[in-house]
Amino acid sequence: MKRLLLISLLPTIVLMLYMYRKDRVEKEPLWVLSKMFFFGTLTVIPAAVIEILGTKLLNAAVIQSVAIYNLIDAFFVVALTEELMKLIALYAASWRLSEFNCTFDAVVYAVFISLGFATPENIMYVFANGFYTGVVRAVLSVPGHMMFGIFMGLFYSASRRHFLNGRFLPFKLNLVFALGVPVLLHGFFDFLLFQANKFSMLIFAAFMVFLYYFAFHTVRNLSENDRYFYQSAGEPYDNC
Repeated sequence: MKRLLLISLLPTIVLMLYMYRKDRVEKEPLWVLSKMFFFGTLTVIPAAVIEILGTKLLNAAVIQSVAIYNLIDAFFVVALTEELMKLIALYAASWRLSEFNCTFDAVVYAVFISLGFATPENIMYVFANGFYTGVVRAVLSVPGHMMFGIFMGLFYSASRRHFLNGRFLPFKLNLVFALGVPVLLHGFFDFLLFQANKFSMLIFAAFMVFLYYFAFHTVRNLSENDRYFYQSAGEPYDNC
């Protein structure tokens, strides 16, 4: 029991510590990070309900092609539902926070929301399927949720900057990207796993290498170029 709990929680702890260390300009208070994580855990329940209903509707459609069924299931039932719930939680938990004052904050918040979602899901899978499942999910699924969160945070940060500068069309477009890009990445991730053949697994391996590299490179770049949304004079930066 303890071993299963450890392998369930360890990837979350490691990834949260990594993001906390990368927040170099002004580290977020622990109560803010706890709030993000908690809001992320709350999204599990509505996401599960919507996915159950979506699966029932999909089964009722009697789709003959396995690939088309998997495509709809991966992108529209699972990825869209989960990423939309995360974005709603992210917006609700962070948009009016006075602590949300640096460009990198959005990425930290989105990752903690995503890990909040991933952790109870991971615990359920590991306790149901065993230690080996925990090892696999520690390398794939939990970091996957984190990396989807990185790209959500990237566009969420851009949306925030455009909003502060009064550019409302780019503000709305970047909110759309904050949902759309993670949905595409998450959907492709799940679709390849759902297909479960040699060709899809080969593509999946290459996709994970790309995702790991690009996501962590993005974190490093955003962390190194982090700055306050406002200049010392109180005016927002106009270099979005």
